[in-house]
Amino acid sequence: MIFLLIFFLNQNIRENLKSKGYLNLWINSKSLSRITSLFENQGFRLRAISRWENYISGYFPNYLTKSKKLLNLIKDHKIVLKGKKFTEIKPMSFSPSDYGDSYETLSFLKIPEVHKKGFIGQNVTISLFDTGFDLNHPALLHIREGKRVKFSYDFNSGDSLFLLYNSQRYRIPHIRAIGYIGKTTLTGNPDTVYIFYNFLNERDNIKNKWKIYGCLFTKGFFIPSNEPKLLSPDTINLLPSSLFLNGKIYLASKLSFQNYDAIYIKFLNKLLNIDSTKILLQNPFIYDLEIFNLKNKINVIYTDSYSINITDLNGNIIFSRNKEILNFSINKINDILLVLYETGLENPLTGIIFLDTLYNVIKDTLISRGHSAFLFIKNDTLKIILVSGNTQDTLYELKFDRNVNLIERKIIDTGFFIKSPIYHQNKIYYSKNGIIYFYSQGAIDSTFEYFVDDINSYENFLVYRRRGDKNVNIDPLTDFTDPLSGIYHGTRMLGIIGGFAPGKLIGTAPGADFLLFKTERTNTLEGGNFENIIEEDFWVEALELSKRFGAKIVSSSLGYIDWYSKKDMDGKTAISSRAASKALSKGILVFTAAGNVSHSDTTKADTTIVAPGDADSVITVGGIKMDGKIWRGSAYGPSADGRIKPDIVAPFKSIAPFLEITSQGDSIYSYSESQGTSVSTALMSGFAASILSAHPDWSAKKLYEVIIKTSSKYLNPDNIYGYGVPNALSALNFEKIKVPSKEGEKSRIISLYPNPVKGKEIKIEYIVNEALTPLSIKIFTPSGKKVFEKSYFTLPLGRYKEKIDLINEKGKKLKPGFYILVLETSESKDYMKLIIEE
Repeated sequence: MIFLLIFFLNQNIRENLKSKGYLNLWINSKSLSRITSLFENQGFRLRAISRWENYISGYFPNYLTKSKKLLNLIKDHKIVLKGKKFTEIKPMSFSPSDYGDSYETLSFLKIPEVHKKGFIGQNVTISLFDTGFDLNHPALLHIREGKRVKFSYDFNSGDSLFLLYNSQRYRIPHIRAIGYIGKTTLTGNPDTVYIFYNFLNERDNIKNKWKIYGCLFTKGFFIPSNEPKLLSPDTINLLPSSLFLNGKIYLASKLSFQNYDAIYIKFLNKLLNIDSTKILLQNPFIYDLEIFNLKNKINVIYTDSYSINITDLNGNIIFSRNKEILNFSINKINDILLVLYETGLENPLTGIIFLDTLYNVIKDTLISRGHSAFLFIKNDTLKIILVSGNTQDTLYELKFDRNVNLIERKIIDTGFFIKSPIYHQNKIYYSKNGIIYFYSQGAIDSTFEYFVDDINSYENFLVYRRRGDKNVNIDPLTDFTDPLSGIYHGTRMLGIIGGFAPGKLIGTAPGADFLLFKTERTNTLEGGNFENIIEEDFWVEALELSKRFGAKIVSSSLGYIDWYSKKDMDGKTAISSRAASKALSKGILVFTAAGNVSHSDTTKADTTIVAPGDADSVITVGGIKMDGKIWRGSAYGPSADGRIKPDIVAPFKSIAPFLEITSQGDSIYSYSESQGTSVSTALMSGFAASILSAHPDWSAKKLYEVIIKTSSKYLNPDNIYGYGVPNALSALNFEKIKVPSKEGEKSRIISLYPNPVKGKEIKIEYIVNEALTPLSIKIFTPSGKKVFEKSYFTLPLGRYKEKIDLINEKGKKLKPGFYILVLETSESKDYMKLIIEE
């Protein structure tokens, strides 16, 4: 029922908005792209999109409750206000051994025995969701230097704007703060563009202080060059619309007050200095506005709850028509103004109004179902692009003659969440599920940007908005950098899985590849606690992106409970749990922490697990001590609907990378003990990767079943230990190993083929088991004469395949005969016979 939200709003949402000023909501609808576009005009900022669950989440300011029409668009919602994370870090000393202080923990799970056979997670991609990752730590250098991070993304770094001009990309200046960017407006001439946008600093959330900023781009440079120029009064400023005429800039916008909105005009010079300002009119609610020039007369067109109107710069209404329009765009044919508009709630319709210079209506006609319309005019042909859809969007291009007779209707693309379609340089640009696509002459191509959901253009300039960035390192702009704050948590979990520092630490899968997602923030810049529902939403987006980039395993040492209750832990309520339950069927095995709590009775189940640990088809990991008894801080099951939880248990303590701050303020890379079900989860994620490297044909479901079936309590599970402690050696030998293995930890040749060989090329596959070792491939005659050598300065841990050209130093093919091929590292040699035939 579309009125469902209104009843909730009357009490629950309104009370929370009154005290907090804004909310984070997640919303389900038939047309998410349309709702987002309409709401963002009014200060909503989309923060997360889930294709699997068909939902969006975002920042929802209190003044949006003024519009019942917009609220009617929301079919389903959930209010969430705060969050909780349950990791605990206790720095301790360490002493070296073969595996350093990690040996006892890994031996408990029989992981060293798997490593000795050469299976260290190679050719398996693990996705981690956590805080920042410091790849400069010595235990993680082999991952960085080996380029084993295949993709990374920081969801928490806020919005950025980028400009494309003459095939070059420029980052548009914005203030150095985490925040949200709303609507952009561009004006200028073919060589110069003025860019205006509204921005909400995260610290101003409670005040809803959207402010408008501007900058100038000319001759390859921005003015101002660093931070943009603030052009807002001290109130909520939205819907910027700009016009450049005769050397002056006219900037219209909406000021939003408690009981009314106002249209506000700023008159600027070429350097963005404000000459004067003016409030044109007041209205209970303004949905959209645009400033325009028709025959050298500057006016503003806007829509309110009941009509579409045009006002001059003195605030006189010179056109008004009773028509409920939520969104519109304008263009001109000669001296005729065309207004392309969107009307209707659940089933939007697109129409067009023709107005003459006196604003008499020449024609007003509906042309199609759909929304997010854009109008382009060329040679008296009207080209309109719009989006229509129910869950999946369809992007259309419609061509009309100037009498609005349909010439052609073409489907450009279909997919999830299509936004911001525009014409630019004879191409149609649009965002689909966060990626920029463009269509030209029947072909579709895309860029390699992610989380782009707004595109705008003017003349030769194209501007797009991106949420987050690919830098997942610890960032002084977004992170309170004290390592004890939890910011180093992601680095520690990555070290437990993939670390390699002989004598100090070896992870459970040091040869794996990684996807790193910074979904969590632990503290504000001042050191206060930062937890928000949006982090759970980012978790879902990271999971879906993990599928796109080929992850086989997800390691999530995170959990969410504060906005849920025990009865919600049924695998079907929490948004992270709902998404996680789908992962196994999509080829991903998720390991997630059971949660950290304090138990007075360690024998009684009590449903203290946290989402997404309640999900079906994931492996929820609890913590045990080295004597095999449950750790008092490990959360218990069952799930609210009675399923066994946790699924397994693993040691709750392990050595991990750490950044130590001395009393003199110096930073020293070191190692210390971490504890919690976070650690248990990381251990098991690497455990699974090492097993999968030996059985690459196993599906996620098969790997899940093997781990459960080879655990210590498989025949008598309970809701404290789950199915018990997994055994890596038993899991490895559950079926015959598909990948050749060899006892010993040294680097080795797996295969050499074809052998014998008749051509000039041979393929070699080998494993490197020493970190950052010099490596060479040499070929000798039986008498010991070297006839070929290929060397590498350093190689990281991992499995490699390459082609070898059988050509000597003089560039000639090696003669037929019997040879010995040697793989040599700083610590080992491995040999294989090679026969070259005529």
